[in-house]
Amino acid sequence: MAEEKSNGSGWTLAAFITGAIFGAGLAFLLAPEPGKETRKKVLNEAERLKELAMKKAAELIEEAKKKMEEKAQQAAPEEAEEQEENE
Repeated sequence: MAEEKSNGSGWTLAAFITGAIFGAGLAFLLAPEPGKETRKKVLNEAERLKELAMKKAAELIEEAKKKMEEKAQQAAPEEAEEQEENE
């Protein structure tokens, strides 16, 4: 059976989150606004990024479930053939 190559979705998500955290920190340090306003903006952006990350994670979970179901369906006929050969 040929192995499937990973599409790297997990690494993409990790890179995205890392970049988002770095960007938010940089924005916090370089912002010319008072601290209270900057904190509010950072918190709002963090919430937005959290929602985006949760959405992406849900998509990845769905994709993994579909792939597992496909593999299970592919394995079922193979197991039936093996049982017939053994009998």
